[in-house]
Amino acid sequence: QSLVFQPSTVLSYSLRSTIDFYYRTLRPLLEPTGLFAKAVQSLVDKAQATFSKLAEAQVKQLSEAAAPYTNDLSPPEAIQTVLDQVSSLVKVHEGCLVPAEHKDHAFIPILEKLVAAVLKGAEASAEGLDGANRSVFELNILCALEMALQSPEPRIRDSRNKISALIKTKLGGLVRAQADAFLEKSGLRGVYRAAAEARERKIKLSEVKGTQMAMSKASLQKELGDFYTYLVGVSTLLTPEIDRVGDPWIRVTTREGVGLIVSESYKTVHSAISDPSISGLGEGEAAVILRHTPEHVKTLLDL
Repeated sequence: QSLVFQPSTVLSYSLRSTIDFYYRTLRPLLEPTGLFAKAVQSLVDKAQATFSKLAEAQVKQLSEAAAPYTNDLSPPEAIQTVLDQVSSLVKVHEGCLVPAEHKDHAFIPILEKLVAAVLKGAEASAEGLDGANRSVFELNILCALEMALQSPEPRIRDSRNKISALIKTKLGGLVRAQADAFLEKSGLRGVYRAAAEARERKIKLSEVKGTQMAMSKASLQKELGDFYTYLVGVSTLLTPEIDRVGDPWIRVTTREGVGLIVSESYKTVHSAISDPSISGLGEGEAAVILRHTPEHVKTLLDL
């Protein structure tokens, strides 16, 4: 009656699990082909069919129309509803007392469809976003999905691990983009690229294509000076969009990752300018340009 008046994916799966438990508990005491055994098995099948039907309806609803992204880049209501139900379904599955192979067979394929629907829904909703906004929006949904899949159940843990891998990939891209933005704003990006290419090709900075004028002693001194000034004056390594990341661990990891990339970039620049065979500068000339050691810069970056 509850399912008739208030259809619910969670309630239908909970009912299915309860009936299945009693059926498997009583089955040894019943005649396998008896009317009662068949009636209970029929109830299990009907509950499973209802559960599948309701879950499929949610998948279809999420795929038919992209949910508009939210201003704070949190999961849209339509996606959050499915995330909440996934979390509740996982808890019901954990409490199911039938053998793992039986309950997994009834649940895991449907769970995978719901997870896939969330991923596709997130991608569709993010269509109007770009750059850091898109990355933050997708990461917020992925982190919420990862949390919903928190479970000791092996098959659910497998699904969660796949989401964790997606988060790692997205986070790596966000860190690289944030680091590039910082290097660009600080003025170090061009010098770093030239230094990295010169060291790799074993040529002088002045021989790197397109940098002959830019890599003079005066220009190097100015660009490094601008970098030091920016580094001391800046309050954060990240763009404002990162403030809307919901998971504190993602924010901290992004900040640390950007700091490490900037630190390594400066170390490459420092090494190239300190090497006369690359910079063409004497020791005294290099010292005038390089006012901070890589260790000092690492400290300024709070690493």
